[in-house]
Order: sequence, then structure tokens, then C-alpha cells
Amino acid sequence: MWRVLSADAVLEIIFRFIGRPRDYESPHVDIVIDDGGHTFPQQIASFEKFYPHLQPQGVYLCEDIHTSVAPHFEGGYRRPGTFLEYSKGLIRPPDAWYTFEPERFAADPLTRSTYALHFYDSVLVIEKRPIPQPQQSLTGKPSF
Repeated sequence: MWRVLSADAVLEIIFRFIGRPRDYESPHVDIVIDDGGHTFPQQIASFEKFYPHLQPQGVYLCEDIHTSVAPHFEGGYRRPGTFLEYSKGLIRPPDAWYTFEPERFAADPLTRSTYALHFYDSVLVIEKRPIPQPQQSLTGKPSF
């Protein structure tokens, strides 16, 4: 059965519905649709608070990411601090398994749980799935 919780992106209001993260160990959240706050701090805070609690096969959607480039929301093309620029940084973690600089860029919980990021018109969709460390193997015989 579906349980839909709807609230403004202001985290204090959301926590009234589901409780603060310290009040529970692992809530059962399959889909998060962030269509609340349109400011970058609200969008970033919502992602950072709720993505870790999303179930392993869950989906996170953040709507209205066009505010990142809209001047009346204090956005701008490639403006640092916007949710769009923040979310571009989420692209790199899935590749952390392949780094030769683990002290600078190591596999983290995001690397181990993010399957795909999809950017659409004003919406970011993030698919969460358990990602095991890739295994490398060699086959065949050396030809030299």
C-alpha cells in the first residue's frame, strides 16, 4: 500500500510528518519527489537529508531545477552553489571505483548506491540501487 507524504521542502515541516532522522533507523521510503522549495539550499538540504533514507531500489526526483539558471531565483548559467551545479558533482561518484587517487576521490556511500542520474527539462531523477565494486578479469593469452 502506498503512503504519500506531502509537505513543503522546509525540512522542519517534513519532519513533523515522518520524524527526524535520529528518531528512526531506516524508514521505508520508495520514492521522494521534491517539489517544495525552489531555493538551492532547500533543494540541496532535501537531497542530503532524504537520499540516504531512500530504499535500495528507490527513486529520487527533484523538480524545478530550472531555478538554478533563473535570475529571479538568484540563479545563473553555471553559477556556483545552485542545485544544478551541485547535482553535476553527483555524476562523478559512480566512477570513483576507477581512481588511482583514493585519498582524493574514493568510493563512498553515494558511489555504492547510485545507479543512474537522468536530467530532464527542469527535473533530475536519481535511481538508487546497490552497486558492488566492479571486478576486473583478464581472459585469453598475451600476444606479445
